Amino acid sequence: MESVRSILCRVACALLAEGALHPAGLWASVPDAPITVSVGAVEISTYNPVTITGLERDTSLYFDLRNTGLAPVTVKLPDPKQVQHPFSEHLFALKADEIRLGPGEMQTAEYMLSNERSGSATLEFRFELVETKQQTTVRIEASSLDTPQWHNLVKTATVTGTITSGREPIADAEVTVYPYNGPDVRPPFRARTDSSGRYSIDIPAVDEIIDAMGSRRFPYRSRDYFLNVEKSGHSLGYADGIAPSRGETVEKDLTLSPVETPSYELVKEISTNGPHGYWWVQPNEGFTRFVAVQARHPPELNQPGHVIMFDNSGTVLWQRETLNECWGLHYQNQRVAAGCHDEFVYVLDSSGNLMSQVSARQMNREVELNTNASRLFTGPVNFQDAALLDSSTGQTLWTFRGPREFLRNSRFNASGQRIIAGFGWGALSMLDGSSGRELWRRYIGEFPMFLEFDSRENVYAAGKNRFVFSYDASGNLRWRYRIPNGTALAGLTNLDASGNLLVFGSQRGMHYALDGSGNVRWQRRVPKPATGPSWPGHNALQVTRNGRWIVAGLQGSNMVVLFDSNGSVLWSYTATDRRPAGSYEDNHSGVLAVAVSEDAGTIVAGYADSTIRIFRRK
Repeated sequence: MESVRSILCRVACALLAEGALHPAGLWASVPDAPITVSVGAVEISTYNPVTITGLERDTSLYFDLRNTGLAPVTVKLPDPKQVQHPFSEHLFALKADEIRLGPGEMQTAEYMLSNERSGSATLEFRFELVETKQQTTVRIEASSLDTPQWHNLVKTATVTGTITSGREPIADAEVTVYPYNGPDVRPPFRARTDSSGRYSIDIPAVDEIIDAMGSRRFPYRSRDYFLNVEKSGHSLGYADGIAPSRGETVEKDLTLSPVETPSYELVKEISTNGPHGYWWVQPNEGFTRFVAVQARHPPELNQPGHVIMFDNSGTVLWQRETLNECWGLHYQNQRVAAGCHDEFVYVLDSSGNLMSQVSARQMNREVELNTNASRLFTGPVNFQDAALLDSSTGQTLWTFRGPREFLRNSRFNASGQRIIAGFGWGALSMLDGSSGRELWRRYIGEFPMFLEFDSRENVYAAGKNRFVFSYDASGNLRWRYRIPNGTALAGLTNLDASGNLLVFGSQRGMHYALDGSGNVRWQRRVPKPATGPSWPGHNALQVTRNGRWIVAGLQGSNMVVLFDSNGSVLWSYTATDRRPAGSYEDNHSGVLAVAVSEDAGTIVAGYADSTIRIFRRK
């Protein structure tokens, strides 16, 4: 039988669609409410019911666990893989599978829940006391609403100001105010400056957002607005912390600086066959040679691919076929490693000759060479989570079997004495490079799409979990930042050498820049194409080690973009997909991989249509 809550949601949504109900009326009719459930001496507090509005791309569900007894207790937490969530694509646990509570102690279990479509369901979270085997199931009546969106909120506040370049006003600059999670609002909160550099934009007050979303706990640092100002030939204008109350006018004046906008020529276009795109493009240290590998986002085709090496003039030096696509690639010290869906790990020399070939006995997607390329970390191998191999011979030096999850990302530190490894369901393990001994393990919800060490051996990791986590060398959490706009995507390098510029794209069309302490330096939407949508490419970002340049590739629009460290657009190039229109999926389009030299003199991009383009600054 349909629940009362479901009926209320269905009726309210229908009324809203007909314009008969103000958004606040809908959300007020189904408020989130706190509840407490007990199992043994443990009290579990959360919210039920829960309404996820169209103002959230995803949210967090929190369970506060308090031990009210006199003895320590171990609580086995719910396995997210066992919780049915039909309106959501992703549900991740941001905690280990057990927690230990001393008398009177309270800890919080957090679950990330994505919001892709409207629907309702009963989410069942089962908790168990390890010592007594007592169990309880906390049932949350959850509803997900993809409407109403931002444009349904009443505009009860104003942002206004003046945009200048020194003392001179800047006319015809585009000023856009974005909500906290940066959606491309339709119609946009946008205006252009007049001849005096003035702009004025009406937006919903922050009170409207808070009232609409409800009173339960939210994961975001704030629900304030941020502002971007763009004018060709000028730096990006950025301001955040914009939080007007109802009836308030906030003044935001910004000064833009002139920027040099270089021009580039297309040196060479390499087009090859196959149903895959160029998944990674990786340069040598001198940026004179490059290796690229073919792969694609699922659905998998189980078709052959290849690894290719070419020079900076676009001459193909060699090409080696693989039996299937290869998601894993590392080019280091004149050696090339590839981890492939054909269940093999390959190591090639600079001439494309096979040095070693290891049968993983299952799909392999991750390879990582140490600095001198004598050692190869990879997995899974022979049903072990990971292994360290001699790259020349393929001999196994040690294996690691800890979380029993699929290896998806890894990095050596500078000395090669430590390896940070990210696994399928969120285990992040620091390993001793000599022995494979696990030094510490943390859980981040899902494997990291990007994973970085800085010079102090701090770790940075993010992916589908919608959080950036940073840990110190001992595994202590330094900070975390909730990405309010979808999955963080991979990059060739996401961190500069100083550890003070961390840049990444999100699946839903944003680029973010954080400093080493987790503070937002800037955030911006991807550049707009002439027509159609655009979003960051799967592996299509690189930050130069000197921190001066950022190159990004975009799917949908087939665009390559060069930014400076402040997020200003310096140059872009839009290509045409050489495949017939309608012959490919949106998740396999555009630019998938990029690389940029330290001086930004050369840019290389790999495309989903199996094309590589080389650009050189004029």
